[in-house]
Amino acid sequence: MGSDLVGRDAEIAIATGNDTDADGDTLTYEVEADGFLRRMVRSLVGGLIAAGRGVMDDGALRQALEARDRRAWPPPAAARGLTLVRVDYPPEVAPVLP
Repeated sequence: MGSDLVGRDAEIAIATGNDTDADGDTLTYEVEADGFLRRMVRSLVGGLIAAGRGVMDDGALRQALEARDRRAWPPPAAARGLTLVRVDYPPEVAPVLP
């Protein structure tokens, strides 16, 4: 199973925040990219959570990324609570909506 993203550089921007609810247990991560792979966002958030909890430092995360081996990366974040907010398309490829 392949992907057209493999072998090319992807542009990814991650804005992390600590928007918390009344119980203080909600974290908000906004991810913007020009393409997504399966479980990509859950994996990124899992790495950020591991770093925040002190399970892995930024050097270990960098090594895991450079290794290109998911086994070296922390487990992905749980899917529950994951919400797709918006999809933007460039005007030239935007779908035509009624």
